[in-house]
Amino acid sequence: MRTKYSKEFEKSVRKLSGKTLNSVRNTILEVKGGAGSLSVITMYIAFA
Repeated sequence: MRTKYSKEFEKSVRKLSGKTLNSVRNTILEVKGGAGSLSVITMYIAFA
């Protein structure tokens, strides 16, 4: 799944390092891996 991120998000993630960066990467992979559609991603974010 190809995903576009906002410029603000990309700028913020570039500043991260270590455990925080790994946590963001793992969360993105988890959401992408478990999502069959956009509605699933939206529900996941709403309840996370």
